[in-house]
Amino acid sequence: MEQKLHKNAAKALSTQQNVGSFLPEKVWTNKNAEKQRKKMKRTPKKKKPHTLLKCVSVALAGGLIGYMTYINLLARAYNDTLPSRDPHTAEDVFDPNGNDFEFGDDSQIITDTMDESEIKVLTENFINNISEDARNRCETEVGQISEILACALIPCNMIEGANEIDKYRLSILFKNENENLFELQYFTGTDFESDAETSKDYFADFINYLYYNCSILSCVDITDNLALFDGCVDETVTAVGQAFWGYKESGDEYYYIPVYTSAGEGTVYYTISSTIDGYEKDPVEELRRHLLNIKDDNSDKIAFSYMPFTKSSNIQKAMKILSEKLLKENENETENKL
Repeated sequence: MEQKLHKNAAKALSTQQNVGSFLPEKVWTNKNAEKQRKKMKRTPKKKKPHTLLKCVSVALAGGLIGYMTYINLLARAYNDTLPSRDPHTAEDVFDPNGNDFEFGDDSQIITDTMDESEIKVLTENFINNISEDARNRCETEVGQISEILACALIPCNMIEGANEIDKYRLSILFKNENENLFELQYFTGTDFESDAETSKDYFADFINYLYYNCSILSCVDITDNLALFDGCVDETVTAVGQAFWGYKESGDEYYYIPVYTSAGEGTVYYTISSTIDGYEKDPVEELRRHLLNIKDDNSDKIAFSYMPFTKSSNIQKAMKILSEKLLKENENETENKL
């Protein structure tokens, strides 16, 4: 009986092993994996667009429609508005910085301009300083300067190598409020030079030239000198200056007397100083006698020679700026205020 049970158990075990070894492979696979495989064989469905993308598309479409509506409204408003006449012409030029342009007679823009503050500063600086120099060197009352007549550069030291600071006399002729005529003189060794492109810079350089290249020498009231020479000079003479010392090439000392004919031009008469001083004569009076050909016992011993002094183009340019752009503008401003 026991032997029979053992045979039956062995037979069952053998049968179970044989059944497991011959079953199809799919019997042993995971059921969930099989379901997933079947789903993958099906045709995938299309995914619906994301909700945010739909909102963006709607917003863009609405913005485009609103913009086109705004453009149409502007166009209608412009077409319904009557055209207005432009008060400006094609010749009007506007600066985006708000500056005004000035035009010359040739219709070209004038770039060399000065505003009211610049004119005031340059004018007051020049007038105040020569007024102070005149009062410091003049023996008579100067008063207020009312008019600048001329500025001349007169050669007075011909000795080369010894005239670095006194080669010329710079003479400024002016009148005060009483119509008295004054001759203000400076020493200088050089002519005025400037490469400035604008009038304000050019005249500022001239003021600096007076400060740094010239030394104040004298100021004399010469109002009566012209009347003294009445009859011995022609109508082109505007003033007769005071005598001053100078040197010729030989090194001899001479008296120089400038006779001004026009702005920055004239003739300088000269005679050796020892002859004048030896006879205790007045050089200006002796020049008058010489021009009138008045003779006395010493007339043959006192002789005058002369040479023209040509105008300095640079100084005359500065004087032109003073008269036409500084003093003239100041007069116009004063008249407008009155």
